[in-house]
Amino acid sequence: MRISLTLADRSAFVSEADGRVDGYIVAQPGSPLHLPPAHDERRIGLIDDFVADPFGHQAAMLVDTAEKAFVARGVDTTLAICPADPAEKKAVLSSCGYRATNLWMVKPRSPR
Repeated sequence: MRISLTLADRSAFVSEADGRVDGYIVAQPGSPLHLPPAHDERRIGLIDDFVADPFGHQAAMLVDTAEKAFVARGVDTTLAICPADPAEKKAVLSSCGYRATNLWMVKPRSPR
């Protein structure tokens, strides 16, 4: 995160309550690492996770703020990546108009 904050192509936003930070989100450009070759990465912004405590309205405000940063950069699509089965994050993103478009599945190896 320390290096990420020095890059001019991304923005970090925090939310606070009672004088303490209670959430953050990073708005960064899409990259070939995150997108299939058929997509124009210059037109896609990436939210690679976000945190808010408590979730709900505060998290939705952070997502909205990141989207506004993308619009200011001429980005017209936002991709939000979430860790496996984050029910609260799915609910927030759904309430902001996001829908699932990709599913990655993992099968851990059994110990031998």
